[in-house]
Amino acid sequence: MKADPGSQTGRLSVPFAFIVMAAVAVNCAHAVVTEEDDDDDGTGGSSSSSGTGGGSGSCADQGLTDCGGQCVDTSTDSNHCGGCGQACAPDVACINGVCAGDCPPGTLECIPGQCIDTLFDPAHCGGCDQACLSEQSCISGICTCPGTLVECANACVDTTTSDDHCGQCNAPCTGQYESCTGGSCQLDCAGNGLTECSSVCVDTTSDNSNCGSCSHVCGSGTTCVSSICQSPTTCGATGVVNIGQTVPQTQTGSTNTSSNNVDPYTCGYTGGVEAAFTFTAPSAGSYTLDTQGSSFDTVLYVYDTPNCTEIACDDDTYGLQSEVILSLQAAQQVVIIVDGYDSFEYGSFVLNIN
Repeated sequence: MKADPGSQTGRLSVPFAFIVMAAVAVNCAHAVVTEEDDDDDGTGGSSSSSGTGGGSGSCADQGLTDCGGQCVDTSTDSNHCGGCGQACAPDVACINGVCAGDCPPGTLECIPGQCIDTLFDPAHCGGCDQACLSEQSCISGICTCPGTLVECANACVDTTTSDDHCGQCNAPCTGQYESCTGGSCQLDCAGNGLTECSSVCVDTTSDNSNCGSCSHVCGSGTTCVSSICQSPTTCGATGVVNIGQTVPQTQTGSTNTSSNNVDPYTCGYTGGVEAAFTFTAPSAGSYTLDTQGSSFDTVLYVYDTPNCTEIACDDDTYGLQSEVILSLQAAQQVVIIVDGYDSFEYGSFVLNIN
């Protein structure tokens, strides 16, 4: 039966149709959204990146940090300085992740944006710009030298051996020939090529009061030369040694460091270096002198005194060694020269007197 347009049922039909259409529209929209959401799994729709830093990829891919959906550089961002939400005070810059002038306890901002631990940093030890020496370490804010060394005059020194800081800083060894040993200043004669005699360093090769050894005093008219008390120049020779009157006797030595001051007149050659002695005959008689046992080609000659006349000379009586025989008066003094044949002959010598 056809509905009566004037009936209640006819009046409700139009609004109901609108309700049905609206429901269909909502369901269709839901289907669209659901399809787009499903595409987020990578099967169809476009994807969005996290944060608002822009570009593709995550914040970490850009070397940044995601702070509340924003990609930020926590090394420079004043609102997220060193980490998300760590804001600096107003107008304070964030440098290297640290708010300028805002270092953690126990550190100081010695370099802009860098908090320094002054307990252990050798460039800022105990405070900013308080640098240690190159060989020092910073320990508990104190510059410390290695081992047992002590800092003296801007250097790490061993006060047990330092001549400038012996035993303590600024305590130098000032005495002549002193050196620091075990932290105290002591005479070091041997280290200077000398001998300690009565707490004084002396050269026993030339000291007239300690000639050859301590307390060996040279007599009147003699001088200590090469550790031997010698008379002045005699008959042109230098370093003449007075060997007295003893018979028999043997003298030994070396001409390695001797000089050439005299030469023989009647034998041998010239230019050899020599050793010279004065001998006084204890009684009238015949005396034999020889150089047997010497290490080089010797020439042996004798001068009478005081006229310095050559009274005997020999070159090679015993191979390369020499011998002379003298007839002397009692108390007669002569100068005996042990020489080398030429300038190439020198070394250890032996002089025998019989």
